[in-house]
Amino acid sequence: VVTPDGRTLAITSSWDGTVRVWDLNTGDQIGQPLTGPGDRVVAMATVVTPDGRTLAVTGSDDRTVRVWDLNTGDQIGQPLTGHEDRVIAVTTVVTP
Repeated sequence: VVTPDGRTLAITSSWDGTVRVWDLNTGDQIGQPLTGPGDRVVAMATVVTPDGRTLAVTGSDDRTVRVWDLNTGDQIGQPLTGHEDRVIAVTTVVTP
């Protein structure tokens, strides 16, 4: 994802239950790993919102979807629930 300030980031998810943000220009990890579910994170997508926030959306073996603010590293709101099995795919879209 390219952030509004021009940084190029990679966001990775893992079976260790973490999501990590990387600066592709330097190869450095940005901040601490994003953690929450405690289970494998098997799906991830990013989006830059019209107001300039860079978000990641993750799906996990714990049947939840979580939204993360990549500028702060904070989870936004409560996990989205309702799936009866692990979440294996997520996508994002910005609409007018």
